[in-house]
Amino acid sequence: FRYSTTQDWSVPHFEKMLEDHAGLVNALALAGLHDALDATTGYLDRVLRDPVTGLYAGSQDADEHYYSLDAGGRTQADAPYVDRRIYTSWNAALAIAYLDASARCERPALREHAATLLERLFKDRYQPGAGLTHSEGVAGQLPDQVWGLWAAVRARQAGLGGDWLAIARDIAQHIEDRYADPELGGYFDHAGADQLGRLSDHIKPLVENSIAAMALVELDALVGDPEGPYAALARRALQSVAALPRQYGLMASVFARALDRLRHTVKVSTGNTKLARAALLAHPYAVIEPNDDDRRAVVCVGTICLAPVSTPAAVGEAIREARQARA
Repeated sequence: FRYSTTQDWSVPHFEKMLEDHAGLVNALALAGLHDALDATTGYLDRVLRDPVTGLYAGSQDADEHYYSLDAGGRTQADAPYVDRRIYTSWNAALAIAYLDASARCERPALREHAATLLERLFKDRYQPGAGLTHSEGVAGQLPDQVWGLWAAVRARQAGLGGDWLAIARDIAQHIEDRYADPELGGYFDHAGADQLGRLSDHIKPLVENSIAAMALVELDALVGDPEGPYAALARRALQSVAALPRQYGLMASVFARALDRLRHTVKVSTGNTKLARAALLAHPYAVIEPNDDDRRAVVCVGTICLAPVSTPAAVGEAIREARQARA
């Protein structure tokens, strides 16, 4: 559910939203809670997923009476209404979560759903040089750009095919061209020139700048150019909102996650899914660079790369060794 009106979750608000479930899938995968993960993705695929397009609906209405019924009672009642509107940022966030859960928890169906989702989403909503639209006829919003950027980066890491790296670089450039603060760094919430009401105000949201930073750090690792701009842009994005976390409390955890990634990026190059999974289990921020070597993996931290390894245990040990060498 969306949230609770009480601290003990005895009285939840019964609306279900795709945005929240994307975060939940990611958290359950990281925690290794496989039963809860399967129940959550089962709901999403059964209720919110469009089997024709592979895209996911935005929400299911709150219905206190329906959820007060037991399982038998619910089978006799009409399920709450599903709002079938498609939101770009939320679908991109779910694709990221599905790809991560598939790799960490060995759920190949989630990878297939993510691939279908991203193919259709980018076909419908992405245009080279112009970023992504939010929904039909609505464009110029930062969340769609940063989540779309991160989704393209993760699609590349998952080896989904297509030129996802080029798409990611194009979106990164679009964000810099249309949303960036050229003086202080970081990104404003919208790119439009609207003057109606508060639309004339441009703010730098903590969450979206943190997401942008994480995506840029991973993109920097994939590109592998020490002179490339992406790591510096990520750092400037976080610096630009560094005064905000104290106002957010627990909700600033996304900023902490982004800040933690700036230190030492671990990149693992391999074409072996078991070795890639070992890397993700050994380091939560491991960046996977897919290649044609299905027998070995090469672990790099910054410009330091270790000798190739060929077992999951050796991948974990190489990551620990590389991080110590860089420390």
